[in-house]
Amino acid sequence: MAWQIVKTGSKPDNTMNVMLDLGERVTYRIRLRYNVVAEYWTMDVSRPSTGEIIVCGVPLVCGGAAAADLFRQMQYLGIGSCGIFPRSSTEGDRPTAFNLESDFLLVWGKEDG
Repeated sequence: MAWQIVKTGSKPDNTMNVMLDLGERVTYRIRLRYNVVAEYWTMDVSRPSTGEIIVCGVPLVCGGAAAADLFRQMQYLGIGSCGIFPRSSTEGDRPTAFNLESDFLLVWGKEDG
């Protein structure tokens, strides 16, 4: 699997288009939002050409082994795999309102074959 780093930014509500190579080149619009009450980031993924929402409200939390794939239960959508990983040792299992871009990496890829 070839993983690609997706730039996130740290605005509490940020929307951007990302181009990915998932066996073929695809472009998705991602929206990252910080939930101040629950204290975690969520991600929505849509098609920029149609506005069709593919997934909505995926929590950006770190996990180990199979739990590291945020899209594991959504493989039928064909959007690959995605995970959030700390750049180095950090406190907690998820980015805070202030350290998403500086202390964590959002990576996206697709299994070969």
